[in-house]
Amino acid sequence: MTWIPKGMSPALRLASAVLLALVAACSTETALGPLAPELPPPGRTAPHPDQALFLDAAKTAWTYADRQYQPATGLINSVDGYTYATVWDVASGLAALYCAGRLGLVSSSEYDTRMRRALRTLQTVKLFDGVAPNKNYSTLTGAIAGRDDHDTAATERGYGWSATDLGRLLVWLKIIVVNQPKYAADVQRVVDRIDFTRIVADGYLWGAVVDP
Repeated sequence: MTWIPKGMSPALRLASAVLLALVAACSTETALGPLAPELPPPGRTAPHPDQALFLDAAKTAWTYADRQYQPATGLINSVDGYTYATVWDVASGLAALYCAGRLGLVSSSEYDTRMRRALRTLQTVKLFDGVAPNKNYSTLTGAIAGRDDHDTAATERGYGWSATDLGRLLVWLKIIVVNQPKYAADVQRVVDRIDFTRIVADGYLWGAVVDP
């Protein structure tokens, strides 16, 4: 689930609302039965009254997310037309894809193509100091990006990792593996790249940042 902070910019509020709509619909799938109106759950002659509402919101949200998809990397722009994404945004993109797949908003073959491409990108992107994913990446190429997305001095090394963002990514990778074990090997290769001896202490994830 995601939340929408009061002070967030309109663009970021929109991006958060997109994921919220998809996750809400996906989460309600089990409680209400299949969301497609033509497929009421067993024993119910008519769809739940909220099914159409949730499905309509999810379709609108996926239309937005789908428009931001970058086929070369499998990543999704963090906001409309903005070709960069933090690890938090990368996790949100995986979440949007996963939920769209569960809701039948994307074909199974296209879903598989997109999921595997995104996971392969995460297996090959350069890590910050070889420890963990950098805070920011280009969705077009998967290259490390600097703080302002144009800071070429930072693109070789990056500028750190976020414990919050990394935690979000790991949670969604776990959700994918538990529910779709055919991606387990790809996910494991992503996770195995992370040096947890450098980012975990006393049971907590710790972030790191290079002071400009």
